Amino acid sequence: MIDQLAAGLPSPAQEALKLLVLGLHDSSLFVEHSVEEWLFGYEDPILKSVSDLLKPFGINLPGQFGLFLGVRYCS
Repeated sequence: MIDQLAAGLPSPAQEALKLLVLGLHDSSLFVEHSVEEWLFGYEDPILKSVSDLLKPFGINLPGQFGLFLGVRYCS
């Protein structure tokens, strides 16, 4: 099935997709987090994997998700 999904992609992208899917076999689609985590961030295994895959290409993405992730407040 992975081969069918990756059929139209260039070879390096096919390999990256296969590694990503195989590495995430134990991840859950549905996750539970506190309101604080949703607002201010938590480390997501899927985002972390994608971030690690893209780093060699000079693309830096956070491996975290949060609505206010990286926002600084001053009072």
